[in-house]
Amino acid sequence: MFDQNLSRKLVNRLADIFPGSSHVQFHELAEKTDTEIWGFAKVNDFCIVHISQGECNESWPRKQIPATVPAEDSRYNG
Repeated sequence: MFDQNLSRKLVNRLADIFPGSSHVQFHELAEKTDTEIWGFAKVNDFCIVHISQGECNESWPRKQIPATVPAEDSRYNG
């Protein structure tokens, strides 16, 4: 699932390589807290793709946060 800081267009653009991808806005999560987004991702078996690894709250126990993947290459952001 792509974070709100990444374009919704990525879902369609990458559908052939990442089928089943989604975006936080498709689930009305754009205004939710990280904790709420992580909870949704965990329950729905999503990995979260985001811009900056520093956005994760490091105080959370690792087992409670779903897998996250930083999208460092900004050319995929739009």
